[in-house]
Amino acid sequence: MRIQIKDPWEMPELRDCSAIIAWIRERLGKHPLAKRKIFPLALLEDRSRAIVEAEEGEPFYAVVDFYQTKTARLIAKPKVMMLPDRASVQRLIDDTNAEYRKKYA
Repeated sequence: MRIQIKDPWEMPELRDCSAIIAWIRERLGKHPLAKRKIFPLALLEDRSRAIVEAEEGEPFYAVVDFYQTKTARLIAKPKVMMLPDRASVQRLIDDTNAEYRKKYA
């Protein structure tokens, strides 16, 4: 299944992916996802969330939410929501797109 990116999500430029990965890893700190090989699939237009694919072992997807944080030892870290498959990623994109269209229709 191929993922279709819709507004307000944007596909990152390939030339920017290394910088985006470094930025996500820096924000994740010691979260286990930061140690995996990840690739950014989509960014919300305001850069508040990113969808990444973890490529090591069994592939899985995660949404990194930079606005909803969890505090551990007085350090705020982004909330990470794991998604099991591409269909879940597409549902998230479709739901966000529907909210976006209602807001700006």
